[in-house]
Amino acid sequence: MVNWDFLKITEPEPIEFRVYYNETTGNVICYTCEKLEEGSYLLVNGDIFAEARMDVKVIEGELIKNDDGLFITKLIPGDTGVLCSTEDVTIIVDEEYTGNAMYWSTKQYEFRNH
Repeated sequence: MVNWDFLKITEPEPIEFRVYYNETTGNVICYTCEKLEEGSYLLVNGDIFAEARMDVKVIEGELIKNDDGLFITKLIPGDTGVLCSTEDVTIIVDEEYTGNAMYWSTKQYEFRNH
C-alpha cells in the first residue's frame, strides 16, 4: 500500500508585515516580514509595507508621516555631531582645521494637535 501523506496541503503561516523602529527616537529601522531577534515593531498592511517609507516616525504606537508642519528640525551646538566653522555653520571642517570650530547636531521637535 502507498502512503500518500506527503501530498497533504498544509496552511502556510500568515505573513506579517513589520516595521521595526527605534523606541527612543521613533525613527524607522527597517521594513521586513522576518521575525528579528530583538527590537520594537508595528504590524502594518501590505500597502504601507510596499511603500517602505523611511521618512515616517512611530509616535505612541502609530506610524506618522513626516509632515512639514508636524516636525521642526533645529541645529543644536554640542560636543558631538558635525564639526563646522563658527563663522559659518554651513562650512564643514575636519579636526585639522586651524580656525574656530564647533560641533552641531540636529534635534527634532514634534507638534501634535492632541
